[in-house]
Amino acid sequence: MAKIKEDLPDSVQLGTEDWVNQIIITAAKQRASDIHFDPYENEFRVRFRIDGLLNPIVSQPLELYPMVARRLKILTKVDISDDRKPQDGRGQLNDPETKQLVEFRLSTIPSIFGEAIVVRFVNQSKSIFESFEAMGMDPSDAEMMRFTITRPSGLFLIAGPAGSGKTSTLYTALNYIRSPQKNIITLEDPVEFHVEHIRHCQIRPAIGFTFAEGMKAVLRQDPDVIFIGEIRDHETAEVAVRAALSGRLVFSNISTSDTVGTITRFIELGIPRSFLASSLLLATSKRLLRKNCSNCSESYTPSDKFLAYAGITSLEGTNFKKGKGCEVCNGKGYRERTAIFEFFVVTKEISSLIIEGATTQELIDVARSQGMKTLRESAMNLAVNGEITLEDAIYIT
Repeated sequence: MAKIKEDLPDSVQLGTEDWVNQIIITAAKQRASDIHFDPYENEFRVRFRIDGLLNPIVSQPLELYPMVARRLKILTKVDISDDRKPQDGRGQLNDPETKQLVEFRLSTIPSIFGEAIVVRFVNQSKSIFESFEAMGMDPSDAEMMRFTITRPSGLFLIAGPAGSGKTSTLYTALNYIRSPQKNIITLEDPVEFHVEHIRHCQIRPAIGFTFAEGMKAVLRQDPDVIFIGEIRDHETAEVAVRAALSGRLVFSNISTSDTVGTITRFIELGIPRSFLASSLLLATSKRLLRKNCSNCSESYTPSDKFLAYAGITSLEGTNFKKGKGCEVCNGKGYRERTAIFEFFVVTKEISSLIIEGATTQELIDVARSQGMKTLRESAMNLAVNGEITLEDAIYIT
């Protein structure tokens, strides 16, 4: 991280406003997704999350932290006098060199040494929604996605952990189908992107405007397409399924580890199997994996333990690589990330199995016989071809 540190002023004392601004602009230039400001007993530390990993950047005396927190709150228009409860805000800065606008969200939470603050960058570039192929999908998978999202009704789900690109995938889908002839409404917490021909609605649980209540209101707005930020409870799941069954196309995130897990999750939320089987069109799971740095990656032999995990008994036909670290990747051996996907298409056979109460493994077996490629299989293909390490392929999937 030497190059990053060179771009930063030495101390907050040189000017809080300039220092905070430079931290944010430098993080954006270094492709960070988040900045963490962490107060400790005698100091506060700043970390950038780059390519999925947190990197320590700089530390400063704790007595300077209140000025930093105040500056961040002013930028994001949150209450500077309240440090006892979590707060969220949104702000922007102009990069004086590139003249580009840097947009970001702020989240605070009280900790014993002060407010822990996270700044998350919001990528408003329309190019990130251009195509499914641009985000790493195979052409055949992208075509299947386009076919699914142009259906007149049904439920399309995407699963995965936080930070795996679920929202950007859903927005790519919305961007593909949006038009003045369609009424597309989103329910989000928070609203991350602003797209023409889409009505964005901010969920506010504190005043009772939850996802479930929002869905009830949206259904009275004559929608063609509804995007729900996340399905978390029985009421939201039930309204989403009923909306899909009544002729709307419904998109949503759901917290499960894989595509077939969405079936189990909906059943746990009390949705009848017959309703789910009749409404669900497609479940997709996504992960982002660190790519080997193209400048310094070199061939290596993974340990016997990882080869055994992967079920590899011979190195013939493999091209395992790992970055050794260089100036281009700031000594990490990785630069940028690539996406892998898993697609669980609800065919007539799978729909029948859901109604009959088939086990998760039975559903996986049938889906694979119909062409589904698992996340592990996709990751292994990348590892064997040297795009990622075998260790990351196994760890992430």
